[in-house]
Amino acid sequence: MTRKDALSPDAPDLVSEATAWLAQLETGKLSREDLAAFREWVQRSPRHYAEIRRLAELSREVNVLAGMADPLREAAKRQRIVRRGATSPRRAAPVLGWGALGLAATCALAFALFAGPPGIAPQAPEPIYLVTPVGETREVALEDGSKVKLNTDSRVEVAFAKGRRNVYLEKGEAFFEVAHDTARPFTVYAGDRSVTAVGTAFSVRWTDEELVVTVSEGRVAYGEAPLRTAKSSAPGSAEIMPAAAPSQPAARKMLGAGQRLEVSPLNRAELVERLPENVLSRELAWRSGFLDFQDAPLREVVSEMQRYTPQEIVILDEELADLRFGGVFRIGQTQAFFEALELSFGVDVEQTADNKLILKSVN
Repeated sequence: MTRKDALSPDAPDLVSEATAWLAQLETGKLSREDLAAFREWVQRSPRHYAEIRRLAELSREVNVLAGMADPLREAAKRQRIVRRGATSPRRAAPVLGWGALGLAATCALAFALFAGPPGIAPQAPEPIYLVTPVGETREVALEDGSKVKLNTDSRVEVAFAKGRRNVYLEKGEAFFEVAHDTARPFTVYAGDRSVTAVGTAFSVRWTDEELVVTVSEGRVAYGEAPLRTAKSSAPGSAEIMPAAAPSQPAARKMLGAGQRLEVSPLNRAELVERLPENVLSRELAWRSGFLDFQDAPLREVVSEMQRYTPQEIVILDEELADLRFGGVFRIGQTQAFFEALELSFGVDVEQTADNKLILKSVN
């Protein structure tokens, strides 16, 4: 039975919350959503983890949960798919007395299933998939304290494990605010390139046309990375398997705050430039939900706007494509862009029967 979570990770009555979870586990009547939510609760805060383990040590009678072993193992195998508007359920725990602590033993088996039996290394947690549809952005807090914000039509796989924090940008663009942890490097893979940072903030954009890395804070190291082999995946996203480590480490280069790297997929040429503060701000304006253009050729503006709408936008003539354009537009409101073209720039916007948008000069 699903309940809403009214308690924060720092709730003062953590003992009661943990005990209530044990009571629910002991009943054996948990849905898949309940099992996923219990796992999320344990991993949400180090205090939750510590309290579950402390209560487990109060008793060695773990056989009461023997019947739950298979369902919990099956739940652990399931990949967590994180989509807009669909996150792991959270729940509030009813306040129970200490008499319920006789149920504390029920967490021992559950803990063993998540962490593995003594003497055996725990398995790496299942990867998390983050997806955004066309025209939408979203921000997600990761378990290490880092944050990732996805731009339109993007998909990433988060695969954290002991000693490493790997993120695979399968397509689109994402901005990363990385929590400092020198013991676990934070590496973003995009195609055959990787970007590694410790305590910094940067964006990575990977499309069929280019790879772009923009650093807003700190420093990152980038270089070549082994390709990964694609195969069937979780529903709604393509799974990419981890690549084998290269026999020799690839040469690494450094990017500092305010620098941008562009890599052409055609000739592998790398261009590194330092961006003025106002340009950097416009480059990353999408994080705040806006697109900011200043004196940009219309072809470039349309190319960027195309990422935020499923409608194909076609510029009819080359002269119009060279038109210099400027303006600030909220993501998801592309109609304002076309209205600005018509009212201020003398551009005719025509929608065809097959749902294309044709831009042409009025004259």
